[in-house]
Amino acid sequence: MNEGDEINQRKIRTGMMIVGGMTAVAIALLIVISDAPARFIFGFVSVVGLIQTWRIRRRLRSLQ
Repeated sequence: MNEGDEINQRKIRTGMMIVGGMTAVAIALLIVISDAPARFIFGFVSVVGLIQTWRIRRRLRSLQ
């Protein structure tokens, strides 16, 4: 990163809220839906959401 580039904390937090909301909805649908292929898809979405949240938090900590 260049010295002139600023990290916009608000955008990072907004992105984390969006990913977190998507993960929460996917986990709720994973619990409610009984169709096997749909459960697989929502399980995959929730795992990917958790991984993305972890990656964003790790990058945010390394930038501070």
